[in-house]
Amino acid sequence: MAQHQLNSDPELIIAGKYSFESGVNGAKQLLAQTKTNVTAIVACNDEIAAGALFAARLLGIEVPQQLSIVGFEDSPFSRQTWPKLSTVNQPNIVIAQTATELLIKNLHKNYQSYAEVFIPEPVIRDSSAKVNR
Repeated sequence: MAQHQLNSDPELIIAGKYSFESGVNGAKQLLAQTKTNVTAIVACNDEIAAGALFAARLLGIEVPQQLSIVGFEDSPFSRQTWPKLSTVNQPNIVIAQTATELLIKNLHKNYQSYAEVFIPEPVIRDSSAKVNR
């Protein structure tokens, strides 16, 4: 966020578990804060994002007209909600293959340190839009 000159307020980061219930509770907590006009929630995974979507519906907040919600991992949750969740797709198969190759290489004594960078891809669906407030 700093790279794009965006402020990061620690009070807007809600800790939780990687679960639907955590998404519901975290979104309710975040949206109850009266000092901030929340227009978007970015969740650590799609299950949390689905919970946030449910919380928004319970609170009468329209997604994406009033609030955008984005998940991460492009799991089945992202396609099974209404509206369908925007998310970030990470190449899980490639990550698993690379991790396996690194593990096998690590078994050899002449192994050198190695790092791999994976670039996730946004998947824009129905839960995100420019919010007009």
